[in-house]
Amino acid sequence: MRGHNLYGFTVRTTWHNGVACVLAGKWVDKKQGFKGGRSVLNQDLWQELEKSIAPHTAHWQWVKGHADDADNLRCDFLANRAAREQIASNGIIRL
Repeated sequence: MRGHNLYGFTVRTTWHNGVACVLAGKWVDKKQGFKGGRSVLNQDLWQELEKSIAPHTAHWQWVKGHADDADNLRCDFLANRAAREQIASNGIIRL
């Protein structure tokens, strides 16, 4: 599979900092956590993300939330609409 440029945007600094650690390979031991002994929440999801983006070039950018950023406002609208219209959740669906 040929790699692609992937672009991700987030309003969460914890997500941005976390993904920066994953991309920089700052995992000491994937069973233990980050350097400095901090535990990693949702390790399985971070590991899946790391594996999924490995063949690609990923670019991550933090944007200030609720600051009239057009893309952020659109995502907020879509997320809220999806939450309002959700009838049931069957959990995570693995592709």
